[in-house]
Amino acid sequence: FSPACQVLCPQAAFANLLQGNFDRSLELYRKAVFSSVDHDPANLLTYKLHTTFALARSGCAKQAATEAAEILLEMEERLGACHPQMTAGRDSLGVILGLDERHDEAIPILEQVLQERLALLPQAHVNVLRAKVHLAQSLYKSAAGGVFLESRMLRAVQLLEEAVAGREAALGDDHPDTWTARFVLACARDCQGDVVDSVWDEVLAARLRLLGRDHPDSREASARVEANVRRASQ
Repeated sequence: FSPACQVLCPQAAFANLLQGNFDRSLELYRKAVFSSVDHDPANLLTYKLHTTFALARSGCAKQAATEAAEILLEMEERLGACHPQMTAGRDSLGVILGLDERHDEAIPILEQVLQERLALLPQAHVNVLRAKVHLAQSLYKSAAGGVFLESRMLRAVQLLEEAVAGREAALGDDHPDTWTARFVLACARDCQGDVVDSVWDEVLAARLRLLGRDHPDSREASARVEANVRRASQ
């Protein structure tokens, strides 16, 4: 691969990830890994982790979780436990475990990520807000998935309310990440029986406008609206 690939492949891979083109993102991240083999080990390992995240979003979360855990161990061995990339690596692993519905394993990892972010960054930093959303997702899903764990649900709602307010201030009311935080907050409140249908309609309208009808996040919001319509008709 040419030197340009070392720069352009990761950028294109990330862009495709944001656009919901997960298979293409996976392909480009794999190219980035191959092009970085003889270069900066931190970049190489970061691209490997990004590859596992794209793999998880492509529908192979179990395989991705296994690979991400192995890469995180390699990162610790090669870079050291205190390297800045370790926090990002733990965040990736926690999210992937959540995608594989392994929330009890994800929660302590994502809790550690949030505390590490808070130790170094202000409350309003986008990485702190992202860590809150990621942790809250596993908290509310684990609380709703069996025995109702009220403390987890309450913590999830609190974190998400903070994330929504923080993203509104930092990114603006109409940023896709702000709408993502609102969507996850609505999901958590729905588990409590405390959300109105208009919230889902607003999220869906925003995602269709900002991301397009074919984006996975738009399809997810559309499925929520359709599920609520079916539930209301029963």
